[in-house]
Amino acid sequence: MKKAPIYLVLFLIIFSSCKKYNEGPAISLRSKEKRLCQEWEMEKIELNGITDTDDEFSYYYWDIHKDGTINIRVRFVDEPGEETMEFEWEWINDKKGIKITNQYGKKESSPYFYKLFKNNSSVNDDGAIEFEIKRLKYDELIVEFEEFSDKYRLEFGKQRRADYKSLITR
Repeated sequence: MKKAPIYLVLFLIIFSSCKKYNEGPAISLRSKEKRLCQEWEMEKIELNGITDTDDEFSYYYWDIHKDGTINIRVRFVDEPGEETMEFEWEWINDKKGIKITNQYGKKESSPYFYKLFKNNSSVNDDGAIEFEIKRLKYDELIVEFEEFSDKYRLEFGKQRRADYKSLITR
């Protein structure tokens, strides 16, 4: 019985060093795929640690599916209607990141793909952007990517169940 606290401390040290994502969680009962594959709503974007207040989007969603597809829905402030694009996603770096590729596999084929991420220089030659996952909880997703010396941080929350199409008419 006296050894129980020692074993508990050892377990916590070992277990905390195995944390997959820098910002957690340390433990989850749901698989990474189950946590990732759902509907996400962007809540915040940062550029080099400063909240980006350029309200280019009136709403922005990632609908990530288990079949390896992702639908990105966006409504730009200065344009009527919404744009929905389908891309492919895959795990990278031992599930520490995801790679999103446009369905055509070419940089030139989807101008909205660049506009979503502000610039096109972070898009690889195969038409993909690689995101490092910083936090992956059932209700929170934080990803980062770098472009030259700039670091972008996208923070998503679980999509609210309000009818997003009603936002278009506002």
